[in-house]
Amino acid sequence: MLVGSVEYCVSYLIFPAAPLNLANSPSLHLLTDGEKTLCSSLRLLPKPYLVVKETLVREYARRGGKLRRREARDLVKIDVNKLSRVWDFLVQSGYLKITNEQSALIAPSIAPSVSQSRGTGYVV
Repeated sequence: MLVGSVEYCVSYLIFPAAPLNLANSPSLHLLTDGEKTLCSSLRLLPKPYLVVKETLVREYARRGGKLRRREARDLVKIDVNKLSRVWDFLVQSGYLKITNEQSALIAPSIAPSVSQSRGTGYVV
């Protein structure tokens, strides 16, 4: 579809934002190196990141380790993609421990069980 000029097409391209320079940010000293990198790439200042982290870790502990990613979205009102990256970081860092049971609740297996094969030896 031609609309006129190359400038029109280029104006609708989406480029990733440049990382945020956190050098003079207050509360920067409270972050680990990994958290600094995460905040910079997500363009989050340290203080709001720490609030998100505290909220998720406290709620995770309050629920006895039974917090799901979807429930975290209701707790923290930030961009879903940013929250997802923060969630993955907290799991990878060991702040949130996601067990196999919780993973099964999030993404149930699509493999049929023995009871579904109706005892024929073949998977239906």
